[in-house]
Amino acid sequence: MEEPARKIAARLKGPDPEHLDPPLRELVGLINSAAWAQTFGCCAGPASHPESGDTYGFYISIAVRRDEGARNLASWLREVLARAPHPGARVQMRELDKHGLGHLEGMRGVHVSIEWLSGAGWPEKALFTRQAILAMHDSWALLFGPERSP
Repeated sequence: MEEPARKIAARLKGPDPEHLDPPLRELVGLINSAAWAQTFGCCAGPASHPESGDTYGFYISIAVRRDEGARNLASWLREVLARAPHPGARVQMRELDKHGLGHLEGMRGVHVSIEWLSGAGWPEKALFTRQAILAMHDSWALLFGPERSP
């Protein structure tokens, strides 16, 4: 029997890595290598779309196993916040309702995004978004890298 995360991967058919925003390719690959998690949407926002103004915001949508996935993501977010503090922004995680993910037995949809609390300009948003993506990548590798099993 397939792992739930692999079933969702087959169902959602994420984009080819070449079609992902370049700043997110390594992070998405790292997340998708975990048996308990699978990305199903992402955008690097200001780190990859300078022409769009404030139209695109950073986000990653992840489906996780309800049991260990929720605990693992909470640990990951704590580590990210420690590595990428910014007085005018907050990295946040919210659960998606069943309509945002569809009905997948034993899975939970989570949306990770950056909320801007101040009137930061485009260059500052782009720089912080890149720093946050790097912090997310490094935190995931530290906590759940191939040599570690949660």
